Amino acid sequence: MYLRKPLIRDAEEYLGMMSEWEAEGGMIHPGLLRRTGITYPEWLAFLEEQRHEATSRADRGPSELYFLADASGCIYGAGSTRYQEPKATEIGHVAYGIRPAERGKGYGKLLLQLLLDICRLDGRQQITANCRKENHASRAIIESCGGVFVGESPSDEGGVQLHFSIDLGRKGRAMETRFRELERLRFEARSSEASALANAERRDDEKWQGVVAEKDAHFAELEAQLAKQKGG
Repeated sequence: MYLRKPLIRDAEEYLGMMSEWEAEGGMIHPGLLRRTGITYPEWLAFLEEQRHEATSRADRGPSELYFLADASGCIYGAGSTRYQEPKATEIGHVAYGIRPAERGKGYGKLLLQLLLDICRLDGRQQITANCRKENHASRAIIESCGGVFVGESPSDEGGVQLHFSIDLGRKGRAMETRFRELERLRFEARSSEASALANAERRDDEKWQGVVAEKDAHFAELEAQLAKQKGG
């Protein structure tokens, strides 16, 4: 399992995930996932707009959305990272959510850990993460990833939002342990992808190879970052 950007071929899986969320009636996170009566290609165009300062929402700033997916194309949830300091108190540097059918399986913690790795690669030493006060599962995940409670505030969506600070500067053994885990995940993902590519019924091998290449580039960056930290 790994993070990747949404692709045009994800339309059916995305719509199925959103139907689960909407049927549940709960809040959909991250906010970039939410549909507003537009088609899937239009939603992809909206995501591209949100990546840039000139076209992103003025109260939020540029951000990037990723799917937590496996080699078969199944989507388990989504997360987002923000390029700049949040422009509103209740907006964190990262946001994440697991689709209802896949909760309680440890995917939420994995998703947040991968988002924190992206923040590290971006050079951040400290980030903020938020969750609703009644969301005890999300609070537990944030705290298990190093989150320290720093306060709360009213949410513009109603209720109370809890704010956590996560220190990314303390890498040391924790970063090495995380890197070993990522290496294991890469091995498992590559094995699954190899099986998928061997399937004669698949006609989109080029796209699958692209997924492998994109993921390998992500891990190469992590390896370079770790080497730099050790050298320092």
